[in-house]
Amino acid sequence: MRATLSLVITNILIYIYFAFQAHSPLSIKQFAPVMGLTLQSLQHGDFLKLISNLFFHFNFTHLGYNMVFLLIFGSKCEDIFGGPKFLFIYFTTGIFASLSVFLYPAGSILAGASGAIFGTLGSVLVAQRRIYPHGIGTSILYGVIFFIMAVSTGFMSHILGLIIGFIVGYILTYHEEGNS
Repeated sequence: MRATLSLVITNILIYIYFAFQAHSPLSIKQFAPVMGLTLQSLQHGDFLKLISNLFFHFNFTHLGYNMVFLLIFGSKCEDIFGGPKFLFIYFTTGIFASLSVFLYPAGSILAGASGAIFGTLGSVLVAQRRIYPHGIGTSILYGVIFFIMAVSTGFMSHILGLIIGFIVGYILTYHEEGNS
């Protein structure tokens, strides 16, 4: 759980840094252009934002929800795959989820860890497919419920993270099926 805690602490510290800059603990949205990802930033070659956006949250509530779910799903993913593979899953799914910026209207800013968190959830469900044979269907149902509850959400980022998580989780557990 060390890698998961490291990610949570890093996210919190980045939020605190920008909250001090904003003189507000509740919202740091004005710094979204600095850390968030836009289609225009990718078109200008600012590929670092594919990662920096995973560590930026618009407000305290956004940070709070994401860190709770990162602790839940990230620690489970890390328990199953180990720290290095968990980090691989987290960043791979997070980067691919960030590419959903191409599916949003021009000027949209993507930020937050949720695409990567959905990726870890997907990989965990695939890794535990024999324990929870309906896990993928259940996760899609939970995802739809979460999307409906959220007024503004990175729907496409979440879906893409989940799908990439399924794929990465399957690749990393393929040998367990006796197919190696």
